[in-house]
Amino acid sequence: ETSQQSSVGNRGILNEMKTIFSLILISKQSRKKLDLLIDVHGYQIFHDGVFNADPHPGNILDLTDGRIGLLDYGQAKRLQPCECIALAKVLMALRDGNEDSVADAMRELGFRSKLDRSDILAQTAAFYFDSDEVFEKLGYNNNKAFMEHLQKVDPMIVVPDAAVMVARTSILFRGIGSLLRQRVKISDRWYPYAKAAIQEEVKLKLCT
Repeated sequence: ETSQQSSVGNRGILNEMKTIFSLILISKQSRKKLDLLIDVHGYQIFHDGVFNADPHPGNILDLTDGRIGLLDYGQAKRLQPCECIALAKVLMALRDGNEDSVADAMRELGFRSKLDRSDILAQTAAFYFDSDEVFEKLGYNNNKAFMEHLQKVDPMIVVPDAAVMVARTSILFRGIGSLLRQRVKISDRWYPYAKAAIQEEVKLKLCT
């Protein structure tokens, strides 16, 4: 009996371990899919100038050959070339981490706040286009409370249309990342596409 009980116990432990390893594998695969999804949108935004602005899980197909399929372009957003470049400059500045440069890029994109505070413009940029770290570092538990704080300190008067759907996409991806326990930093993933867009603009002089 003792031997049988031990055998049953060992099988139970093995089954639990298999389940854990399966979940880890699924999680890793899901994280890779999310990285691919973020990269695809970076390419669409900065190279194509048109993108699916509603990439929630219900609009995403996980194909058997490793690709992903995007459904429902009812909330697609088309950007003008100069809007892409202005957004690219914000992403580049966020990646470099200079607050004044980020604020200047936000102004160039068309953001206007009542007091024109560079720190608030930079924090808004980080929240819209980068990661949740900006409000976590300031002690806020959720983005709603953080946005209320920003509006209280220096109310935003103008938020350019080009920024709204890009910000929505960024925030959606970070929400999916949270479910997967994956820290998502959009500026890192979109940096190559933003950089390529600016380099292309320099050659073609699209916005000068």
